[in-house]
Amino acid sequence: MHVNIYLTTTVKGPRRSDGEGGYILEAVYPGKDPATASVFYPVRGCNWAESTMLILKSALQRMRVPSEITIYLDNEYVGSVIKNGWLRKWEKDGWKNAKGETIKNSEDWKEILYLLNEYCPEPEVIVRAKHSCKQWMEDEAQKRLKEKNDV
Repeated sequence: MHVNIYLTTTVKGPRRSDGEGGYILEAVYPGKDPATASVFYPVRGCNWAESTMLILKSALQRMRVPSEITIYLDNEYVGSVIKNGWLRKWEKDGWKNAKGETIKNSEDWKEILYLLNEYCPEPEVIVRAKHSCKQWMEDEAQKRLKEKNDV
């Protein structure tokens, strides 16, 4: 089985803010139609990277069996951390950076690494790609954010 994980968030940039985020899990079985599940929810007091991490963590927590995984996301920092093996390096270095400081959001990163080790230690990561779900996900997140703001 192959699983595509598509992530989106309305939170952009380094400033902490509230927004909407979500994911689609698409399980692709040979010879069968894909099975999909989508979840959207509010993200509060996060910057872009933090909201992306929380959504990724939530998607990975939904996994049940080891699979090949492709992660589609827009946040280059989060994508680079996973793609370039920084999680394993940080773990080896006691979750400290080159200056000896604790990695920001290390508890979330630890959980993401644990989940990746559990289900797919080497996922493919695709950043800022157009995919079949992208526009719908962005529209859905914006619609939910607007509905919350109208209340």
